[in-house]
Amino acid sequence: MISAMEKIRVLRIIARLNVGGPARHVIWLTSRLSSRFDRILVTGDVEKNEDELSALYREEKVQPIYLDGLGRSIGIRDIFALFRMISLIREYKPDIVHTHTSKGGFLGRLAVMYLNLFRRKKIKTVHTFHGHVLHSYFSWPVTMMFRLIEKFLGRFGTDRIVTITQQQLDEIAGTYKIAPREKFRLIRLAIDLDRFEPQDRSIGERETIKIGFVGRLTAIKNPRLFLRAGGFVIDKNPKARLVVIGDGELRGAMLSEAHHNSDFLGNRDDIYRLIPDLDVLVISSHNEGTPVSVLEAFASGTVVACTKAGGCIDLLADGRGLLSELGDATELADNIMQYINDPELVKTTREKARKFVLENYNLKRLVGDIESLYDELIAES
Repeated sequence: MISAMEKIRVLRIIARLNVGGPARHVIWLTSRLSSRFDRILVTGDVEKNEDELSALYREEKVQPIYLDGLGRSIGIRDIFALFRMISLIREYKPDIVHTHTSKGGFLGRLAVMYLNLFRRKKIKTVHTFHGHVLHSYFSWPVTMMFRLIEKFLGRFGTDRIVTITQQQLDEIAGTYKIAPREKFRLIRLAIDLDRFEPQDRSIGERETIKIGFVGRLTAIKNPRLFLRAGGFVIDKNPKARLVVIGDGELRGAMLSEAHHNSDFLGNRDDIYRLIPDLDVLVISSHNEGTPVSVLEAFASGTVVACTKAGGCIDLLADGRGLLSELGDATELADNIMQYINDPELVKTTREKARKFVLENYNLKRLVGDIESLYDELIAES
């Protein structure tokens, strides 16, 4: 048991701090835990086609520790990264290691499992699933391998598993049985709500109707579906314009396919200005955890149309948005057109979404939930 005078030492691990929800989440948690906690954030380098959230971690006064080999790519360097991870954990002597993202979770928990073989007082481990690689990312044999790895780590290398939506909890604990149900905790994400000023203009009030995509331009996000659906919308309403915010390996293909009424803005660190300027946010993914852009849209008064991808189902329930089947460009376009043609739908959807995000996704609540989880683990030590 840690005395009242001692700080609880938390070592947080994420594979990389690329632009996106998981990176913001770990930066905010590292910055905003109370003074009862001593904490460090360990990460790897971003990919060549990615930007890093350096502006946010500087703003939050977080200085990450970079571990060579901890990035997204999988290869022989991972073996050396594991040895470096073991050395770093041994040096820092954390009470809790909290991992995020698949590779960070794999190396971090494996390192703790090794070190705990030689320790009387065990290091506690927490892993947060933001999204997951249990389906839709890789071929069937590779997917099965990742499921087996996650089951091994979930049963033998993790004290608590955090999911960020009920749908995700049911899927990971129920469908895939990654670990016993009692190890799971549902802790929803949060955003810095103070950054977002809600707009209440009607769609069509301006000369251009802005339909936006925010995210990595990569296969799992299926941004080309967004282009197809957006093209259908433009055919029906020439005032519509597509706005793509983000970057990735599909950028070149998308540029060649995009309608001329399209703007590609790349990665941006002023999302809090861009999302309120959109009329409709579109999520076209195959698989999602909790898309932070949806929460930001809720806070901004921007209505949302999503595919039925993971956590989107929970977020858009009860009239907070419109859902379409995975891969169905026609239905996605029809949902966007519903917003354009029905001002009353836009009004009621905005009201429900903003109330929901204010009540459930503020940073104070997130930090409190995580601190309670850490206290629970320390009480078991």
